[in-house]
Amino acid sequence: MRTMILLDAMGKLDKFSDVFNLDVYHKYAFRNKAFFRENVKRIGFAMDIVDYCDSHSYAMPSTFVSKIYLFLRKCGSRMKSVLRS
Repeated sequence: MRTMILLDAMGKLDKFSDVFNLDVYHKYAFRNKAFFRENVKRIGFAMDIVDYCDSHSYAMPSTFVSKIYLFLRKCGSRMKSVLRS
């Protein structure tokens, strides 16, 4: 995902469709972009990805949107595990 987000930001992702499964990328792209935005201060490569995307005007979710999105995903995941038991 790290590589694919950067390739997408460069506009070159389609050239690698034989290497990467682009359907999987598009399915999880927002979640991974939110993860990188949220973890900028914790994971070194996340800062590099976000900085590159921001400097090249590539659409990334804001910190606020990322926090809410990831919080809701975590809540949903916990609710599913509670309902299963």
